Amino acid sequence: MRDGDPTPRGEEDEQAYAAAGITRFIVPLERAMGEEHYDEVLALNLLQHVQDPEACVRNMLRLAPRVRLFDWCHTLQSDGHPHTITAERILAAVDLTRWTVEKNVEGRHDDGTAYCAIILHAKETAV
Repeated sequence: MRDGDPTPRGEEDEQAYAAAGITRFIVPLERAMGEEHYDEVLALNLLQHVQDPEACVRNMLRLAPRVRLFDWCHTLQSDGHPHTITAERILAAVDLTRWTVEKNVEGRHDDGTAYCAIILHAKETAV
């Protein structure tokens, strides 16, 4: 298993990742251009923090045939949250001729915090 995170962790955390068989690569997702392929990509609370959310979505789709995204939506922008994410913004980065939207759920918690959860699966291609 691999974990992508642009933030280095402490030595103890890095050792724990290694002991669990997780190889970490420390690079922003926008620039992750390796040839790796995975069964699935899971992204939680990610897109409002990155430099280019659409580039991140496109890279996730390149890395695996199934992508699960959960993000807080309609949040105010700030230094730590330079983007306001919506389900529409995420799906605008997806080539829907090649991807099926298995799930697209938007909701609000009692405190008004909005979220979106999207599951994408690559369409089968004829050989």
